[in-house]
Amino acid sequence: MESADPAQPLIPEELRDAVAHINRAAAGGEAQRAMVLAFRMREHAVRTYGEAHPYTVEARDLEAYVACLAGDYTSSTAIYLDLARLCHEVRDPRAQGYLERAVGNWHMLTDPRPLRTYGRELLAAWSRLSSESGPTAEDMAVLRRVRRRLEAFVGTARAVRTQGGGA
Repeated sequence: MESADPAQPLIPEELRDAVAHINRAAAGGEAQRAMVLAFRMREHAVRTYGEAHPYTVEARDLEAYVACLAGDYTSSTAIYLDLARLCHEVRDPRAQGYLERAVGNWHMLTDPRPLRTYGRELLAAWSRLSSESGPTAEDMAVLRRVRRRLEAFVGTARAVRTQGGGA
């Protein structure tokens, strides 16, 4: 991924209308429409610029944000986790911020399968990120919160299965 040039706009001229439409839909309470528009814009950016291009990263960030606004925390968690991985691979400092957003969205999950899957992925990603620079106290606190929630969920799921409720 190229590093973003501060003089270069984060969204190219050809995508500005799409961003404006997405923002209007989101501001107007049309979250589902905004999600569809954001998905289309991201697909266009991938085809035009490639998966790791800064414009595509920004388009995916907008897609995750709109998913969050729409209450689709599974999608927003997945997108932010992918963005964190992508940025981490190319040593982009935005990786940490995307991972923090993934954690925030993950905390909103209530569906057992993505809660478990993304919880484990978040722990692994956070460990990778913090291992290179040395974990900070904040890193350790985030890891503990994710681990506690994941363990509480797994414990509850086991109790329900033991009682014959299935999970």
